[in-house]
Amino acid sequence: MKRLNSSYPHSLVILLLLCWSSGCTQLSTPTPTPHPIMQLDARTLLLDIKSFPVGWIISPCEPYCLETRHASDTVRTFVIPQKPGQVSQQVQRFPSIDAAQNAYNRAYQSLHGTPLSHVQYASPYAESSSLTCGGDVVPSCQALFRYEHYVIDFYFTIDDGINGGLNYPDIIPILQAMDQRAAQYLGLTRHP
Repeated sequence: MKRLNSSYPHSLVILLLLCWSSGCTQLSTPTPTPHPIMQLDARTLLLDIKSFPVGWIISPCEPYCLETRHASDTVRTFVIPQKPGQVSQQVQRFPSIDAAQNAYNRAYQSLHGTPLSHVQYASPYAESSSLTCGGDVVPSCQALFRYEHYVIDFYFTIDDGINGGLNYPDIIPILQAMDQRAAQYLGLTRHP
């Protein structure tokens, strides 16, 4: 049987003493702490009803409701009772800013409509944002925002006298509320 080098225990003791004297408290590699924003549940960025016109409610989520509740992908639907108009808000959290930007780019490519001169909004907080309006049968607008790891997608039906959706000026306070909520919970500052 082969004997261990007799200096081995002494070397280990010296190594431990050196480590202890220099402030080592762990001998293993510490686990990295996730980015604080990545710990924020996507549901936190869902809007409440305050920024909507009087009469609108958060969908009560009856059998065919679009609302889902997941930490990384969630949807909330706003409706005006007894009318087909609606607003849906989807919030998605991605593992990286690159993944979020790629998702934003894919969603942007599938937008229908064009920017309108009488309803414009440029987010002062989002790294990427857009607002387009159009629609084949039902007039609608869609807004996209990317705040770091998060992509927010809004779909608004527009009131054409039949569908009971929003009026164009009603969209802007909702988008401003989204910016304020993102700034508050994600610690964002206005872009110059």
